[in-house]
Amino acid sequence: MTTLQRVNDYRLSGYWYPFRRKTTSGRADDFYPGNRPSDVVALYDFDARLRMATFSAVAQSNWRSEHYLVTSSVALIPVPILTSSCSAPRHEGAYRRWLVGCEFELRQSSEYFVAHHHA
Repeated sequence: MTTLQRVNDYRLSGYWYPFRRKTTSGRADDFYPGNRPSDVVALYDFDARLRMATFSAVAQSNWRSEHYLVTSSVALIPVPILTSSCSAPRHEGAYRRWLVGCEFELRQSSEYFVAHHHA
C-alpha cells in the first residue's frame, strides 16, 4: 500500500509545512535542502503513534469529560493540564504562574498554525 493510499495528500500536506523553505512572503513550494518526502511521512507516522498513545492513556483515566474543557481563550487545544482542577491546592500559585506564561507565549506567537487556529 502506498503512502497516498494510506494517508490522503490533503492530510499529509499539514505535515510537510515545516519542511518547506521559508521566504519573506511565507513558505515556498519546495523543501529545505536535505529533506525528503519520506521525512514528512515519518513525522506523520510518529504523530499518529503519539496520538494513539495519548488518547489511550486519557481513555483509561478516571477524569470526567469536563476536565478536558479549557476555559482559557488562548488555549490551542483542550488538554487536562490547562484546567485548574488538575492542580493540587498547594501548587495553585505555581500553576497560575505557569498558565499565565503559556497564555503570554500563545498571544505573542507568530507561528502560522497559531494564527490559523485563532482565525
